Amino acid sequence: MNTENVKKQLEFARAIGQSISLEHAKRVMRLCNDPLFAKDLAIDGKQVLEFLGCKPGKIVGQAIAFLLEEVLIDTSKNTPDELKKLLISFGLSNEMIVSIKC
Repeated sequence: MNTENVKKQLEFARAIGQSISLEHAKRVMRLCNDPLFAKDLAIDGKQVLEFLGCKPGKIVGQAIAFLLEEVLIDTSKNTPDELKKLLISFGLSNEMIVSIKC
């Protein structure tokens, strides 16, 4: 089975509301060479820290985990601009003041 077929099966399962285990999703992402780890994101922890305007700590790890989860759902979001938009959403949901640096 090629990676395109596997990806289509995942998309179909998601479309019909079928749950997909995290382990299964990880295997598919590895096969497809899609972002799977924080190092695969289009921005790094330092950029997240600067964009959120906060000090190093747990919140930065939470933000990166949030970004990775979003990118696992939709890999087209793995661009610096899209990730910054997601960080704004993350910051607002965590009642943070996000300093927008474009």
